[in-house]
Amino acid sequence: MLPEAVAGELREHLRRRKLLFEDDLRLGKATVYLPDALERKYPNANTTWPWQYVFPSGSYSVDPRSGVERRHHLDEKLLQRAMKKAVTAASIDKPATPHTLRHSFATPSPRICSRAATTFAPFRSCSATPTWRQR
Repeated sequence: MLPEAVAGELREHLRRRKLLFEDDLRLGKATVYLPDALERKYPNANTTWPWQYVFPSGSYSVDPRSGVERRHHLDEKLLQRAMKKAVTAASIDKPATPHTLRHSFATPSPRICSRAATTFAPFRSCSATPTWRQR
């Protein structure tokens, strides 16, 4: 399920991503790694649009398995660092990571979970154990 509020931004991201893919294709660097069975079953799939990463790396790297130079997916550490920087900039004293966001959006409505309306709702899930810890 995708919130309508982000659908337009995702469409725009995918439009820009496809342009990058087309540039990579012209350069001969639009391949992605596919596990052996998929590579055998779909021998040309690694250069088609549906198999490309939605969030690719900003640069090329050499795949150590094949020696092929291509784009890999965006390193998850970049998101983690950006989240840490945002939490610090917002002067939030509670620990927060990208995983924290999973819990904030997974919280049921206040009718089902009265804690959803509390001060720290973005840092809690409705489970009996809070997903944040006090300092």
